[in-house]
Amino acid sequence: MFQSAAFQIKDSTIYYPDVFGEYRYELKGDSVFIHRDDGVSGSAIVKLTADTLILSTFGQEAVYSRSETQ
Repeated sequence: MFQSAAFQIKDSTIYYPDVFGEYRYELKGDSVFIHRDDGVSGSAIVKLTADTLILSTFGQEAVYSRSETQ
Protein backbone atom coordinates (compact mmCIF):
# COMPACT_ATOMS: atom_id res chain seq x y z
CA MET A 1 0.00 0.00 0.00
CA PHE A 2 1.30 3.44 -0.92
CA GLN A 3 0.77 6.42 1.31
CA SER A 4 0.74 10.05 0.36
CA ALA A 5 1.97 12.86 2.56
CA ALA A 6 2.03 16.59 2.06
CA PHE A 7 4.59 18.69 3.87
CA GLN A 8 7.10 21.45 3.28
CA ILE A 9 10.58 21.31 4.77
CA LYS A 10 11.96 24.73 5.66
CA ASP A 11 15.28 25.76 7.25
CA SER A 12 14.33 24.74 10.80
CA THR A 13 10.68 23.61 10.60
CA ILE A 14 8.40 21.19 8.78
CA TYR A 15 4.95 22.45 7.78
CA TYR A 16 2.01 20.02 7.42
CA PRO A 17 -0.80 21.80 5.52
CA ASP A 18 -3.40 19.10 6.25
CA VAL A 19 -3.27 19.97 9.99
CA PHE A 20 -2.00 23.55 9.64
CA GLY A 21 0.89 22.54 11.89
CA GLU A 22 4.48 23.69 11.83
CA TYR A 23 7.04 21.84 13.95
CA ARG A 24 10.71 22.37 14.66
CA TYR A 25 13.11 19.64 13.58
CA GLU A 26 16.75 18.79 14.29
CA LEU A 27 19.28 16.78 12.35
CA LYS A 28 21.73 14.79 14.47
CA GLY A 29 24.13 12.50 12.67
CA ASP A 30 22.05 10.27 10.42
CA SER A 31 18.75 10.98 12.22
CA VAL A 32 15.98 13.57 12.11
CA PHE A 33 13.98 14.54 15.22
CA ILE A 34 10.63 16.33 14.91
CA HIS A 35 9.40 18.25 17.95
CA ARG A 36 5.60 17.89 17.91
CA ASP A 37 3.05 19.04 20.46
CA ASP A 38 2.85 15.52 21.95
CA GLY A 39 6.61 14.86 22.09
CA VAL A 40 9.62 14.22 19.91
CA SER A 41 9.65 11.62 17.13
CA GLY A 42 12.89 10.35 15.64
CA SER A 43 13.78 8.51 12.46
CA ALA A 44 17.02 7.30 10.90
CA ILE A 45 17.81 8.73 7.46
CA VAL A 46 18.42 5.74 5.19
CA LYS A 47 18.77 7.68 1.93
CA LEU A 48 18.65 11.35 0.98
CA THR A 49 18.83 12.74 -2.54
CA ALA A 50 17.49 15.91 -4.17
CA ASP A 51 14.19 14.12 -4.92
CA THR A 52 13.90 11.24 -2.43
CA LEU A 53 14.00 10.80 1.33
CA ILE A 54 13.87 7.36 2.93
CA LEU A 55 13.36 7.23 6.70
CA SER A 56 13.38 4.26 9.05
CA THR A 57 11.29 4.43 12.22
CA PHE A 58 11.22 1.36 14.49
CA GLY A 59 12.31 -0.80 11.54
CA GLN A 60 9.59 0.49 9.20
CA GLU A 61 10.85 2.33 6.12
CA ALA A 62 8.94 5.21 4.56
CA VAL A 63 9.79 6.60 1.12
CA TYR A 64 9.07 10.26 0.35
CA SER A 65 9.41 11.65 -3.18
CA ARG A 66 9.36 15.22 -4.38
CA SER A 67 6.09 16.23 -5.98
CA GLU A 68 5.33 19.83 -6.75
CA THR A 69 2.16 21.27 -8.18
CA GLN A 70 2.05 24.47 -10.14
